[in-house]
Amino acid sequence: MARPSTYTKEAVLKAAIEVVRRDGEEALTARNIGKALGSSSRPLFTLYDNMDSVRADVRKEAVKLYSEYVSDCLDYVPAFKEYGLRLVHFGIREYNLFRMIFFSPDLKLEDFGAPLKACRDAFVTDYELTVGQADKLVNISWTFVTGLAALVHTGAIHLTDEQISDNLSVQFVGALMFIKSGRDVHGLTPHKRGDDD
Repeated sequence: MARPSTYTKEAVLKAAIEVVRRDGEEALTARNIGKALGSSSRPLFTLYDNMDSVRADVRKEAVKLYSEYVSDCLDYVPAFKEYGLRLVHFGIREYNLFRMIFFSPDLKLEDFGAPLKACRDAFVTDYELTVGQADKLVNISWTFVTGLAALVHTGAIHLTDEQISDNLSVQFVGALMFIKSGRDVHGLTPHKRGDDD
């Protein structure tokens, strides 16, 4: 029978998050977590069956930290712009946590349900949109801002805060105007110039 751990899951997750913050997700090993706890890796396996379950909980904890980072965005107007700025800044300040969250094949939009639903609800109120229109605006804006954050994060583009802000504004206002216009983009498919439709 395994001895009960003197560590809690919370302590293990805190140590594991620090390992990822410092050295990246690749460094997330039982040995490194044990070292961060000041012990061997043994306590880890009195709490977890395997490293896959550790990684899953660490990823959830990283998403929780990100959600806390953006939690008060609705106190700002426009809320989604503040959210976008925070997402880009999180990618810069929390480089390895950002990679763990946003570069993961396990990423699901539902992981960000609460903040995105709050933004959607704000869009309905602030811009007089239907829920369907607000959902479309959230999806378009989310796609743009995560792409922008990834480009800044990887160093593919270098933008000042003012340039980031301007890009977010142009995208948001453009998408908002298009959605409010009631126009449809279905059927707008590329074809070779000169070819008849």
